[in-house]
Amino acid sequence: MTLGKLLTAIGVILVVIGLVVSYAPWLISWFGRLPGDIRIENEQRFVFIPITSMLIVSIILTLIVNLFFVNSELLSIIFTFYLSGTPSSCRMF
Repeated sequence: MTLGKLLTAIGVILVVIGLVVSYAPWLISWFGRLPGDIRIENEQRFVFIPITSMLIVSIILTLIVNLFFVNSELLSIIFTFYLSGTPSSCRMF
């Protein structure tokens, strides 16, 4: 998979997420209302800490990233491109 195809796939995914948020908000209405999400409300302040919701989002994103990067060759190409494009004094690895 080339970098162009990867960026196109990410763009399509973002468009789909945007359409779902705009036209079908009931599909994500659970977000922030799960047991374990902390909501502290006051007359003057509102604190929201979505612990459980973020755990679920993290698990989903981990599964998606693992599907894309099962082939370690693509990951090595990306790192090689990154390292070859930086001066030797700025290399991170």
